[in-house]
Amino acid sequence: MSNTLKAYDMLGLADEGNPTCKEWADGMRTAMLSNRNLITDVDWPAGGSPPDLADLEARVAALEAAGSGWLQPTGGDDTALLQAAIVEEEAKGWGGVLRLQGVFKVSDTLTIRRCHVDAAHARLETTAPVGIIVDTFPGSYDRYTYGSYQLALPRVINVASEYWVPAAETVGIKVVSSNFSLITVDADSWDVALLLAPESSGVAYNTFHVKRLTGRVACRLMPRHSGDVFGWANQNTFIGGSYAWLRDPTDREHAIHIGSAPDVKSIPNNNVWVNPSVEGFDVAIDSGGSHDVFIAPRLETVSPTFRFRGYAHNNIVVGGYGAQNWDIDESAVLPQYRGLNGFVNGWTV
Repeated sequence: MSNTLKAYDMLGLADEGNPTCKEWADGMRTAMLSNRNLITDVDWPAGGSPPDLADLEARVAALEAAGSGWLQPTGGDDTALLQAAIVEEEAKGWGGVLRLQGVFKVSDTLTIRRCHVDAAHARLETTAPVGIIVDTFPGSYDRYTYGSYQLALPRVINVASEYWVPAAETVGIKVVSSNFSLITVDADSWDVALLLAPESSGVAYNTFHVKRLTGRVACRLMPRHSGDVFGWANQNTFIGGSYAWLRDPTDREHAIHIGSAPDVKSIPNNNVWVNPSVEGFDVAIDSGGSHDVFIAPRLETVSPTFRFRGYAHNNIVVGGYGAQNWDIDESAVLPQYRGLNGFVNGWTV
């Protein structure tokens, strides 16, 4: 079968919703329509004839109009549009996918519950105090819906205040429940750019692909709420990315802040950061957690580079680079846990 005939066949199957065929057909249709002579250069089957070109172009136009489900901005306030789209995708069950493309203007918090997100091509310009809430755990251990979402979240920019001077208590991306998921994050000009604040099942066993996090605090992990059923922020992996400072040098706190807790059983633990790039913060890592690992961090901050407190213990830094003086401050760590945080495999200054 010639490529042209194969393309016609693929387009037909793509019309019927076959995703594999659609990918191939999308790559062929431009070439097909840019060279009308193709349909006269084919050895057609006996008794057959080439399809009507106008019909073919109409079918391709219909495919282009339908696209692959990408939602486009309206040019105005897109809050209601996005909220309706989220509800629609969640109603499809675990397979629903919210696809966004373009620059969306938003005035209220968007909550992602039970659908995947493909929005790496999108940006949210929001005036809401919290940009996006991720709450994907369904509340039960149903094997068909439990966790395992892929969330390529859009870039979330706080436009309610001056660039890089965010209002207090604003959060770019707040994750309250998520398990076994792959989450891409990018948030700019927030009090806290990425906040893990575990509720319900907690925030655990996720992989975060970090693009850029800019705020007074770039990334904060909250402890488990002692005395109730809320889960932990543990066993998460954060890969790469930039943890950037704010413009005001008096207003930049920690690149990574791991909250303290009233008891050792409630603190965040067993989280891993791989090759984070930290610039300009007063303290690179301020932690009350345990058994966290920081692998090959690039730290350009003011000393102290690492500050531990409370029940912090068995936290390890493996290799890395420090542009300024570096040290570990354990003055706020409980006496029985001091000396249990440290470096391995050297440090480059």
